[in-house]
Amino acid sequence: MGVSPPSLRAGTSGFAFRAWIPAFYPAGTKTKDLLAAYAARLPAVEINNTYYRMPTPAAAAGWRAHVPATFRFAVKAPMWLPVGRQAVDPAPAIAQLRDALAPLGPTFGCLLLQFPAHVACDLARLSALLRAMPAEWRCAGEFAHPSWRHRDVDDLLAAHGGTRVLRDDGGAASDAPESAGAFSWQYARLRRDDYAAAELQAWGRRLLAAARTEAFAFFRHEATGRGPRLAAAMLASASAT
Repeated sequence: MGVSPPSLRAGTSGFAFRAWIPAFYPAGTKTKDLLAAYAARLPAVEINNTYYRMPTPAAAAGWRAHVPATFRFAVKAPMWLPVGRQAVDPAPAIAQLRDALAPLGPTFGCLLLQFPAHVACDLARLSALLRAMPAEWRCAGEFAHPSWRHRDVDDLLAAHGGTRVLRDDGGAASDAPESAGAFSWQYARLRRDDYAAAELQAWGRRLLAAARTEAFAFFRHEATGRGPRLAAAMLASASAT
């Protein structure tokens, strides 16, 4: 049996934006139906509100009820998990997070760990986090401080089935795509206001060329609904090649 080609899952950071009506969501879409309308057009979403508060099983069950089994959630870890006292002994907080996200079942795609700019490279901290994760979870690490751009970080992430986030802010990417080859799956956060068709196609090709299983690409949320349209255009260009 041959190996399946990697899949591209493009979406946006967040979905609950009524300002995207009617640019992306159909006119008259109710707030409770936004996720279902989103999942009808895009295959993945990055959940943002979990960064500010621990999710609940009821919230996760509500998300799961509105999407098909093929949909994937990339969930931001609470902001204090990588940097607070929980980083020293993360097991209790991760157990709480595991129980909260359990209702997502197979639609849980990965966990996003964001390390802010004031946190310099700390391999022991990262190792403790990754070792405490459920064995079946995949983690994407996004590191704002430049000291994290180190092969030892990539090796540690890869050893735990994780990946390094590729971020594009409009200038030089904070983590260059060249580092992507160390990982079996890819995660890109595309933060620019807009992308030309050729740029979307280039990013899609780059991610799929580096991935052995799948690649996630998330565009920033804004008031115009451009982000989900860019995600849809990336998917269309990938399927056309």
